[in-house]
Amino acid sequence: MRRVALRGNKNLSGWLSNLPRDLADTLIQKSRLRTYAEGDIIYTVGQEQQSLFGVQSGKVRMFVSVNDHPLNFAHVAGSGFWFGEFEFIIPQSRVMEMVAAENSTLNEITRAVFDKIALQDPRAWHAVAMLAGLNQAIALGAADDLLVKDSKQRLVSVLLRLAGYRNGFQGNPPFDQVPVTQRELADAACLSLSKTSALLSDLVREGGITTDYGSVGILDVTLLRELIV
Repeated sequence: MRRVALRGNKNLSGWLSNLPRDLADTLIQKSRLRTYAEGDIIYTVGQEQQSLFGVQSGKVRMFVSVNDHPLNFAHVAGSGFWFGEFEFIIPQSRVMEMVAAENSTLNEITRAVFDKIALQDPRAWHAVAMLAGLNQAIALGAADDLLVKDSKQRLVSVLLRLAGYRNGFQGNPPFDQVPVTQRELADAACLSLSKTSALLSDLVREGGITTDYGSVGILDVTLLRELIV
């Protein structure tokens, strides 16, 4: 994907790299930088807020609650990932909670600022529609992986998605340290905690991953990909 020069990070890729250069530059120039410490909530379910966010540095853990369920861990957003477009397009309260997984810097484009941009450049709404499509593709890929019958293949598929090595439709660079607990990973892969722990131990012995408190490290992407072929 084509890369664009962005404020504070000249190599940021992803959604903005698919846009006309002048529009991408305008969106970044009109955004404001927000910093968050590890554990800070960027926004939560039910909050009345309309802004687009892009991760300039760090990682964001994403939790979802659409059908009145308790919050469930869903995804990890790394550098270059943009989110928040759902409530941006359909004015309603937030349906997800976003939490900084580490000290992070984000670009924020408020709806008021965006409307001014769109008045001058109608391509802006097409850009948001593109973002919505890219994120929908990620969600569809995640749902598709949950239909995998083999437990180990399903777990590895989920882990690769979380790290950005699978279903990375925005085109962001992957990362090798995934901020996820074994309980969260088990839930995300629809597996019991005991089964997940056993499978992770197998993957450690095979040299594919490392495990630490609250995170899983990717060591051999090729090996992991071969497991799900």
